[in-house]
Amino acid sequence: MTKQKVVYIEYLRIIAVLAVIGIHVSAPFFNKYGKIDNTIWWFANLISSSSRFAVPLFVMISGSVLLGRDLPVRDFYVKRLKRVLLPLIFWSVFYLFIRVLDGGDLGKIFIYDFLLKGRVYPHLWYLTMYLCLILFVPYIDLCICGNKPTFRQLAVLIMLLFMFDGLNWLSLIVNQVGKLNLLWYRSFPLFFGYFIAGYLLKKYDLSKFLSGRVTAVFLIFMVVLNPILNYWSCDHLGIVKDYFILSNYSLLIIFVTLLIFYYFKKISSYLPRNRFVLLLSGSSFGIYLVHPFWLNLIRQHLPQYIDTYSFIFMPTQIITTFTVSFVSILLIKKIPLGKFIC
Repeated sequence: MTKQKVVYIEYLRIIAVLAVIGIHVSAPFFNKYGKIDNTIWWFANLISSSSRFAVPLFVMISGSVLLGRDLPVRDFYVKRLKRVLLPLIFWSVFYLFIRVLDGGDLGKIFIYDFLLKGRVYPHLWYLTMYLCLILFVPYIDLCICGNKPTFRQLAVLIMLLFMFDGLNWLSLIVNQVGKLNLLWYRSFPLFFGYFIAGYLLKKYDLSKFLSGRVTAVFLIFMVVLNPILNYWSCDHLGIVKDYFILSNYSLLIIFVTLLIFYYFKKISSYLPRNRFVLLLSGSSFGIYLVHPFWLNLIRQHLPQYIDTYSFIFMPTQIITTFTVSFVSILLIKKIPLGKFIC
């Protein structure tokens, strides 16, 4: 029997991938603080600050659907690792090919980007982070479901912990000998809070503590506050980075992400369920993977509009990139084995 999809989770997936594209579209404008028209920069700032919840929201969604299922550890690994490893391999090769065609050095990309940073293209960091995170998911699930781990399960857990200890030791050697930073495995523990929070907010009703109306008020407040803090960082601290104040790990983004998830749960009964929404939601992972390819092509064909018509250019980029990515993923899924890479 097919498991019934939770409607607000499907909407959250669509919102999360739109927010990812919003971050990538607004970044070039945000980074030109003081060099472009102030009104245009503020427009980019509003898009960026309103989208920084994207990756944390994806992690919360994963936690909400993966935890509490009480699957055997082996079954979980077989299913989930295949879901991550195959796309990681395919899209790493795809973007490696794109970068080499663009004049990049194959050896340097492989060593400095893939081996040290865990991605050959910036957005693929999510896959390596997520791959590390899900290695520990069965053990979180054992606690949630109240099951006692077997000797074999504990042995696997110890092996995982020793593996990351070994990576930390290797990182120290690489840093001391080659003055290089091995970073790709370090960020995943910081996302465990989002992962577990997704499960908790889905499972438990917090209406006694927080109503939908109060949640909406808090969200509006954050929409106003976050771009102001970004401006303060740029103007007073001289730090022109859209992830400085509003990083994935900042209290502000933690707060916003939890509120968005909870708010959509509260209004779930008002959200229409239809085939198109499910189709968009089911393609969100693929859209995330392919969107930089299309975004770069779109930028190449519309460079003359960047400064003059940015109020039209940025939303057009977001909508066009999302649409073309969606269509391309639908076509890929029609290819034999295509569904396994997106």
